[in-house]
Amino acid sequence: MKKITVVLLIAVLCLTALTGCSKDEVAFYNLTTDLSQLQAYTGSGEMTIAMDMSFVTAMADETITDEEKALLAAFKDIKLTYSIKGDVTKTLSEIDLAVAFGGNKYDLGKIYMNNNGDFYFNSQKTLALLAPFISEAELNQCKKLIGDGKWLKVNMLEHYGDNIDITSLNQWAQDFVKASLNAGDKFINVVAKDYSSGLVKKSGIGYEFLLTDKNALPFIKSFAEFSINNIDAIGAWYKELLADPAMKSYIQMLGVPNVSAEEINAAIDEVVATIKADKEGALAQLAALESEDAQKALAMIEGSKLRYYIDKSAGNFNDQYEMIINVKEGSLNYFSMNIALKESYRPTASVSIDIPTEGVVDLEQVIEDNAQSRVAFIHSADCEQYVYNQSLDLFGGMTLDSNSGEIEIKMINDRAYLPLRLTCELLGATVNWDQATQQASIKTEKFSGKVQGKVINDHTYIPVREFEKYGYTVEYVTDTANPAYRDWLMSFWGEQAAQYLIIVTK
Repeated sequence: MKKITVVLLIAVLCLTALTGCSKDEVAFYNLTTDLSQLQAYTGSGEMTIAMDMSFVTAMADETITDEEKALLAAFKDIKLTYSIKGDVTKTLSEIDLAVAFGGNKYDLGKIYMNNNGDFYFNSQKTLALLAPFISEAELNQCKKLIGDGKWLKVNMLEHYGDNIDITSLNQWAQDFVKASLNAGDKFINVVAKDYSSGLVKKSGIGYEFLLTDKNALPFIKSFAEFSINNIDAIGAWYKELLADPAMKSYIQMLGVPNVSAEEINAAIDEVVATIKADKEGALAQLAALESEDAQKALAMIEGSKLRYYIDKSAGNFNDQYEMIINVKEGSLNYFSMNIALKESYRPTASVSIDIPTEGVVDLEQVIEDNAQSRVAFIHSADCEQYVYNQSLDLFGGMTLDSNSGEIEIKMINDRAYLPLRLTCELLGATVNWDQATQQASIKTEKFSGKVQGKVINDHTYIPVREFEKYGYTVEYVTDTANPAYRDWLMSFWGEQAAQYLIIVTK
């Protein structure tokens, strides 16, 4: 939960950088700064989540599965309670978590994270949590795969590439927070020293940030006026902020193309010059914030708010986060979500966290050990092929790793021919070419020998049915109502799925 909190804090810090420097706002900002820089800590918290998507689920009722319905129902009332220990420098954490939903409580016990991005879950307690969302057969399959393993190891960075260095990533995160705090300090003490938004107020022994549908427009308008009147200082602040290496890497991580400092400064100078050239016009445009359209938009989110409270008492940081989002039009409720979080953290000199080493089941190894078949799906209408490595996952379903490209299907005398090398290699076979005899040979699990085919533009093509001789199964699917392929076909090709599909499997 600390990582969730840090993300929320960064968002709050971005907002507090806009709150000016009244006495309360500076005190609030300093507390959030101190909390975000904890290096070792213990803590506890409680989070409640309530989501109502009745309108959305009613529209999709015929297309969602029973398991998906159960998941949506669970999100109507979820409660998480936890205690946590964390070592930010070593990127280690231990959390003792309990989850309640649907009138039932599930104790997940301790969950660990190490500095390789590996998470360790109590196997049996995790299965108990999953049970309402999977079939009995799938649950039994999971139990069989896990066996006597006490801990289930899952690498959360596995699908982000092999070059993830968690130590470097952790250092970057700390540098990013430091850069954000430095920027916030300068904004409050230099740029916005004479500005106060009124969003932060003293509350009891702490301070509260509150943004609602009622004060959003006044805040946006007041800050816009301040920004226009202080555009030179804000432009200089942005130049310094975007020159920081941590900020540059963050922007690149968001997918923004790499640009030089000169280009960034030139763009900022252009914005500053444009606003200064028509300052009165820019101020006049703020009237649009009170237009009828703006009021209608606010009416659709009536009752929505973002609240963050923080105090420090007896050495503990105590914070509360609340987000309410309502989206409606008249009497029609589209969506509502209410998230509430209460936490308490105590800084410590160090913490002891023992990552499990015995009875660990590696999920990735389970998937690899239970790999099923390689399947090539070849769609004749647009000559696209989709190849999937199909393997069992922990939940009894199938994980599909795709590799898509193009393949040309030749129609000769009303027979479909496929390129031998490409199709066989996609299915894991070995293909060789004898230049002297101008003949191809292949080796599969069930066949090894020469292959007769038609050479077209230096490529050997063979009839689809010929693949059956080499240990493969060939199926033509022409009926999209086929339950095994209907949803998959329609998701890729829509109505085009009615055209025949050739499936070649090992």
